Amino acid sequence: MSVKKAAAGPRKRWEDAAACRDSSGGSAYAEWFSEPDGVRETDAAREMRERAAKSLCRSCPVRRDCLVAALEERDEHTIRGGLTVEERRALRRKANRTAAEVAKAA
Repeated sequence: MSVKKAAAGPRKRWEDAAACRDSSGGSAYAEWFSEPDGVRETDAAREMRERAAKSLCRSCPVRRDCLVAALEERDEHTIRGGLTVEERRALRRKANRTAAEVAKAA
């Protein structure tokens, strides 16, 4: 299993404080944050994996920074900032709709 990255390059300082990082800078819990490569998960397995990842995210001191980075990078592969890809898409749609509504009212 591998955690797919949206952008390569030097890590940001906040990433060093992430609850999911191990001492080598990798993800100690990589299997929790993305679907296994080349394997179709059952719905039950996916739900259990996502619950585990989100539980770790809830305790993370840099959760907000991670979520902002995921939104900026348009990460389409992993749970980041405590949200799945689908949840981040919904958040982005809601923000865009709200911005459009505000612009229309102006």
